[in-house]
Amino acid sequence: DVKDLYTMIPRQGAILALMRFLEKYAKHGKIGTLAIDHILRMARFILDTNYFVYNNKYYRQIRGGAMGSAFTQVLANI
Repeated sequence: DVKDLYTMIPRQGAILALMRFLEKYAKHGKIGTLAIDHILRMARFILDTNYFVYNNKYYRQIRGGAMGSAFTQVLANI
């Protein structure tokens, strides 16, 4: 479905939910060896660099998260 690829998950709301989740489970500002800030930066990078091909044309997804992405599925659960 090219029109609605996980667009029901607002990116900013998802990032805020992820931030609250990380802060709740972090120890000394980290999850394992990763700082919360680094995890959030990676999450934004993943959401901002979703591309797909449809009818031999490349598209950049600008809303929501990529369907089938393991990261998007975890983010939706958070």
